[in-house]
Amino acid sequence: MRVLMVVHDNGAYMHHFPMGLGYIAAILEGEGYEVDVYSQDMHHYPDEHLTGFLDVNHYDVVCISLIAGYYQYRRLVGLSNAIDASKDRPF
Repeated sequence: MRVLMVVHDNGAYMHHFPMGLGYIAAILEGEGYEVDVYSQDMHHYPDEHLTGFLDVNHYDVVCISLIAGYYQYRRLVGLSNAIDASKDRPF
């Protein structure tokens, strides 16, 4: 099973990988899952870039990590719409 972990763009120029997401990824890999990370935060990709990425890469599960707040909520909505717009969505 392939799992994609999405790190949202927090709008800053300093990138800190979310440790909670790393812990979850390590456990999944230990259980035999194939885990990839899509770092919108590091590259400042627009949400539509995620749609294109998912159109050419198949994943069984897509996970998004964020801390609650209005800005993060808006980021979650944008990323959720980008995931939903993907042609190859198994979910």
